Amino acid sequence: MKKNLIRFTLLVGFTFLLGCGQKDPALNDSNQSVDELSPTSAGIVYAEGWDEIQMIANSAKTNVDNNGHFTTSRNACGKESFGALDTENFNKISRNMNLIGKQVLLKTPRCTPFPEGFKMDGTAEVKMTAGKKLVFETHGGEICSYASDPKASDELLAGLDAVVKAADKEDCPRGWGSG
Repeated sequence: MKKNLIRFTLLVGFTFLLGCGQKDPALNDSNQSVDELSPTSAGIVYAEGWDEIQMIANSAKTNVDNNGHFTTSRNACGKESFGALDTENFNKISRNMNLIGKQVLLKTPRCTPFPEGFKMDGTAEVKMTAGKKLVFETHGGEICSYASDPKASDELLAGLDAVVKAADKEDCPRGWGSG
């Protein structure tokens, strides 16, 4: 039995050593490492100039960082929780926040009726390298945006609403009151 264990250990070690001389699968044909590839080839839209989006929505504080993670002070079970965004939604948020972050925000917000089914019903501030900027706030039945680009504003709002909905379900898959 002891001999078999020693043989197995040697076989695994020898196999590992043989594998060390193989070409790294993380390298492409031009020997360019994954770290050197462009952001779009990795499928991620990187944050530019912003660190975190801080929301008060659906009676909770929910934050999205520039790495695609979120925290919430209260999920649907009434507990603190955290999670990661799916790549598609993070890219939507990052792409539009990058655009809005480079623009001068409006002094008077553009307000529209609150979209049906939205949970993002509070405020959203972004922590920029140069300080905080208020991007969204609600007044009665309206959501008001300080972003000067309406399309980027609408897409960012939809992405943030998806975060609020995901934060509610994180660690609470059966919904309200099930925790």
